[in-house]
Amino acid sequence: MSLVNEEMRSVIFTGLFEQPLENKGDYMPKDSNYTIEDINQKASKYLNQKDIAFINRAYEYAKEAHKEQFRKSGEPYIIHPIQVAGILVDLKMDTETIAGGFLHDVVEDTDISLDDIEKEFNHEVAMLVDGVTKLGKIKYSTFAAQTRQVYLDIVR
Repeated sequence: MSLVNEEMRSVIFTGLFEQPLENKGDYMPKDSNYTIEDINQKASKYLNQKDIAFINRAYEYAKEAHKEQFRKSGEPYIIHPIQVAGILVDLKMDTETIAGGFLHDVVEDTDISLDDIEKEFNHEVAMLVDGVTKLGKIKYSTFAAQTRQVYLDIVR
């Protein structure tokens, strides 16, 4: 049973995920520094062991997918998905949503496809990852178009 409805997920994902990799230098707030152990400990208060194993599988998958990627600060990129998943656990989100937090940049920033995510996890996780990817593209393409128009107006 999902604890989160689609509208709530959309609001949460919109605020947490939509920065392209090259712009994520120091994007995550520094006031929280979650670890996978923190996430497991907090999740164990409301999820069963099967669900925790599922989110750990998502973590391992994301960690492997992002192993060659680093933030501008030099930190491994996986820190960002861990922080996102930590926020989602603090919000007591469901298993698929937390897995989506770990996996949200895998399709956009690696060679892994949505089909791969669906086969490895499930349709719901794949759709969450796809939705986050689309939200980011819509927001940034709109921003780019608006910025371009501002520059054109200045030049004229």
